Amino acid sequence: MVVNLLQARVVEQIEAWTPWDRRVWHTGTVLALQELVEASSWSVRGALSDSAVQWLRSSLLPELGRDHGLANPAIRTQLETVLKHPLSYASQRRRQLERITEYVAGHYLDGWLEAAKKGSVHLERGSRYMASYALDLGFHPEYLRKVIARHSEATEEELIEELRRLAARPAATFKGWVLLLDVPERELMEQRSSWIDPTEMARLMRSIGEQPPRNQSGGFGSKSAQGTKLPRLKR
Repeated sequence: MVVNLLQARVVEQIEAWTPWDRRVWHTGTVLALQELVEASSWSVRGALSDSAVQWLRSSLLPELGRDHGLANPAIRTQLETVLKHPLSYASQRRRQLERITEYVAGHYLDGWLEAAKKGSVHLERGSRYMASYALDLGFHPEYLRKVIARHSEATEEELIEELRRLAARPAATFKGWVLLLDVPERELMEQRSSWIDPTEMARLMRSIGEQPPRNQSGGFGSKSAQGTKLPRLKR
């Protein structure tokens, strides 16, 4: 059996039981750029300090040269130019960064695919960037682990193509509720329209085949999420 070391390391980076120093814990490049664009808007509203925005901007620079997802020379050059200077919400640089980020988000795996074809993907660095990217798409780690683990005999190119298929999926909206085992200031909680009392919470859990804990204290959820037809979220 041919073992894809890149695939194995991506799975290891995602697995919940992997020691923390072996797991991915950095934000991926795409999400980091998106957060920088958003941070500039929060800065002008006074929710973030300008120094925090500039720190985030400067922290991204060292990562650019290591990320094959930014292999396009023109995009890399534009990003370096933008990130080397202070960023403000009303500036042309911020608008340029937003356009570049949109392009990178749509073409991020293209660069990694080209690197795989050339056999130039660094195992540790590549797995970290790809695992971060996949998690930042919003998929549950356990779901990603199962999907990627099925491709243990795939080539690096085939693994990246699978990640592209995941990235192409449309966003899905889920409805549900949060179970609480302990509720401080219960009287205040019960006044909220989203409050679900313990009896109703137990019924909801049984409706999806789950046994409610004996010590559950109720929880929160949208009204439209309550009822016997609430589907179980597939993990």
